[in-house]
Amino acid sequence: MNWSQLFTSSVGKKITMALSGLFLVAFLLVHAGLNACIWANDGVMFNVAAHFMGANVIPRVLEIGLFVFSCCTSSRVWYWKYKTAANVK
Repeated sequence: MNWSQLFTSSVGKKITMALSGLFLVAFLLVHAGLNACIWANDGVMFNVAAHFMGANVIPRVLEIGLFVFSCCTSSRVWYWKYKTAANVK
């Protein structure tokens, strides 16, 4: 089984859906945690966390990866809807 067959099979679609869900949950947990830091220590903890997110390479790479992944996933959904609508007569 090659890569194109993997992502067009039902199992591949479920894996893609699961990965996008995990990325969404991780994104929401990180942002909720950082926003909750505002109330701790008069915002000092929030400033430290914001500086970490801006100065460290790992969050930037993950941000770019998440953007690319979401673009690929949304384009696949758009293409699937386009292909499905074209087959209906």
